[in-house]
Amino acid sequence: FGKGRLEMYLEIKGKRALFSRHEFKAERISYEVPTPSSMIGVLKSIYWKPQMDYEINEIHVINEPEFELIMKNGQSIAADYDFLKKSFDKGIDVSHPRGNDSTPMSENVLVNVHYVVRFHIITSGIDDSVPQKHQAIFLRRAESGQCFRQPCLGVSEFPCEFNMIRKEDIPKSKIKGERRLGVMLHHIDYSGNIPEPVFYRPIMRDGI
Repeated sequence: FGKGRLEMYLEIKGKRALFSRHEFKAERISYEVPTPSSMIGVLKSIYWKPQMDYEINEIHVINEPEFELIMKNGQSIAADYDFLKKSFDKGIDVSHPRGNDSTPMSENVLVNVHYVVRFHIITSGIDDSVPQKHQAIFLRRAESGQCFRQPCLGVSEFPCEFNMIRKEDIPKSKIKGERRLGVMLHHIDYSGNIPEPVFYRPIMRDGI
């Protein structure tokens, strides 16, 4: 404990991940590394209450980022509700539509990802709860594999595994040296009337 807070480490692994870059619209292209908001999403999938929140201190990127290109067929127009309803009523399969409305789409995703996130819990002051109470609940849930919903890496189709880990057991990153990662999304600010993206310029040193 330091200043009333406990630093915790969660190890996260997945076959694929997609942390969408903000500058691309039609195609989904991943950042090299996770955004802090995506890691908070994993933590909240395990445990969250309105009285508390998470702060990310470090993200350890264990594996060198590797990408895979996935091609998909998308629809360029919205589906017609009446057509779909009549098709379902008649037992017609419309899961693989054909025609000129099919548009090829690509996703550039990360593969074989392995991260360790260092974080701590803060309380919002809504009630008299203290960080240690939520820390104990989070540790108990994470160590037993409990979660409110399946944690995912950026998008719901890419689930991940997780487990608590000690600081001394963090695997050594395969990434060496310093990398400036450009402008990345940090989080979405919901404090105003319109949600606003907040960006930052992270630097990765020896995978951290």
